[in-house]
Amino acid sequence: MNISIRPATIDDASKIANIFQVSVRSLCTQEYLPAQIDIIASLFDAQSYREAIETEELDIFIAEAEDIVGFISLMPEECRIGDLFIHPDFTRQGIATLLLDTLEKYAVQKQILRLSVTASLTARSFYAVRGYQYQRDSFIAQNIPTVEMIKILTPHGSDSFEFGSYENNRKIEQYKLTNLRDLILFIFRLLFDKPS
Repeated sequence: MNISIRPATIDDASKIANIFQVSVRSLCTQEYLPAQIDIIASLFDAQSYREAIETEELDIFIAEAEDIVGFISLMPEECRIGDLFIHPDFTRQGIATLLLDTLEKYAVQKQILRLSVTASLTARSFYAVRGYQYQRDSFIAQNIPTVEMIKILTPHGSDSFEFGSYENNRKIEQYKLTNLRDLILFIFRLLFDKPS
């Protein structure tokens, strides 16, 4: 199956909301009670996604085959992953990994080098396998259990990413990061170096 990733537009909001609903109701049944799933499913609808895209509160990327099969969002102001949902008919095909890889590269382009996520109990193992570290237990809505996780991103290899600026690509390529010291120096240079 050929999957392409692109930024979402306002016209995608209804399909994004549908994937959210179907995914929550189909894939979270092992970890959450039906009443909890109803609460989670009520958190977002097409209008809320439309407004988030319009106001740029969220940067949303969608995975498309013949139609939209999944999406991921970034809250750039909070350096936080918002949502990651795949239509149940398309799980376990690498789409979630492709979306997460895309989002991480995009985050680095925006000079976000630490990403956090409030992961559902369903998604916790997925994020752990991809390098996200457990921080603490947390809750959403009406005391629905989740976990806080973080990952430190490295700019290495992000210079070919298509959703960023050329200037950021040049900066990232200039500093080859091999250890924590290099990462700290890179961040310091991004913050305090004057443009050449």
